[in-house]
Amino acid sequence: MRSLRSAALAFAVLPCRLASQAATPTAFVTTTGKDTFCLEQYTRTGNVISGTWVVLHAPGVFVHDYHITLGSDGLPTRYSMKYTTPGSSTPPSLDSLVVTYGRDSASLFFVMRDSSFTQRIAMHEGFPLLGQSFVGVELALIRLRRMHVDSSTITLHPPSEPTKPAIAAPVTFVGGDSAFIGAAHIRVAPDGTILGLRFGPSELRRVPSLDMPALIDGFVKSFAQHPSRQ
Repeated sequence: MRSLRSAALAFAVLPCRLASQAATPTAFVTTTGKDTFCLEQYTRTGNVISGTWVVLHAPGVFVHDYHITLGSDGLPTRYSMKYTTPGSSTPPSLDSLVVTYGRDSASLFFVMRDSSFTQRIAMHEGFPLLGQSFVGVELALIRLRRMHVDSSTITLHPPSEPTKPAIAAPVTFVGGDSAFIGAAHIRVAPDGTILGLRFGPSELRRVPSLDMPALIDGFVKSFAQHPSRQ
């Protein structure tokens, strides 16, 4: 376990070797104790956000590649996600999903391993909140800052859980460096971008850009040595 933890920490601080991009990536690392638990990175070009959120739970590596399209008002109009588990001998039951957002509802289309289905749910001005992927929260905070709103309510929607209702979360900005979403305290920049937060034993922090393909490959190789895979 110590060698695995050392490998995880080493990968978490690898320098970026990304090809040049038109947009500067936003990257987050979530740790639980000394272990790296999640990685997320996305870029924005115009009103289109493309990113990857990775959960690291030995012996599994769970990859969510997503795209978000925003309307001119900063609200999401479409969210798509492709789900993969590299290193696993069997594909996951969920292949992909697409959420089409309206002002007061959303249509969810799920592609499973052997089937597909559509579901429509009610929500008002929803933003995606997939696990510990914070892109939707950041987009909501940035939108409120651009509107010069100090307090409001945002709707956070778990896109991969069709039976779970959306959450209406109160937001309050305090000064230029803090925001509260419910009881959660988030450190933010003046423009609303997230700098860091703690939730339970976990901590999320903003970091320089990451070489996501190398990190994913490194964790897959490290976790392949986990006792449960022997």
